[in-house]
Amino acid sequence: YYREGVWSEHSGLAERYPGHRELIDWGRRFVEQDVLPSLYKRNHAATETSSYIWIHRDAPVAVREALRLLCYSGILQEGVSGIRGTRSEMGTRFMVNLGCQFALDAEPVTFGSSIRKSLSVRRMTEYGSNNSAYRAIESLDLAVDDFEGNQALEAQLNRSSDVLDLTAFQKSKLDELGLSTIGAVLASDEEEYKKAYMIGKVRARQMRNAAVAAVLEYLSG
Repeated sequence: YYREGVWSEHSGLAERYPGHRELIDWGRRFVEQDVLPSLYKRNHAATETSSYIWIHRDAPVAVREALRLLCYSGILQEGVSGIRGTRSEMGTRFMVNLGCQFALDAEPVTFGSSIRKSLSVRRMTEYGSNNSAYRAIESLDLAVDDFEGNQALEAQLNRSSDVLDLTAFQKSKLDELGLSTIGAVLASDEEEYKKAYMIGKVRARQMRNAAVAAVLEYLSG
């Protein structure tokens, strides 16, 4: 019952946010195929149970946006940001709807009771900055081709990359690479950014995230 209710609400999200349909669909697959099975397995084996996931602060911005959208449906609840993971790196904690977990078991009432009795906010399933579950959304990031002919979006893509929320150093590296517009930055990948001197994986991810965030901002209206 609980699971059907939250997934029903999820199905309406794509209609309310048509520009984010693929992000919303990815978020559902992520929860169904990665998060819930992992929590279910863990909660059958651990003395302290969990309904929490942790997302690294440097995860692709499209991942964070997809999870933020799921919070509107009640599937997730965004918690505290700036939580330290096992390697002392920073991230955001989300609580997964308990009903989605209960529905996985043949005895949902009994299973749910056992989870509630030993639920610990300290126990989280962690997803780092380059988790393999992100691969599908990294290749998608933003299907801007779906908006071909949209003059407002094209104008956003043609804006100078100097408007991106990046440091002066990072912007200078985009100039060195000849990536002078938001669209040019978006069309490149992190490996391309790393060709610039002193740009490693962290700075490359930040540069990619800034371009994606600029377009997501447009799509969000």
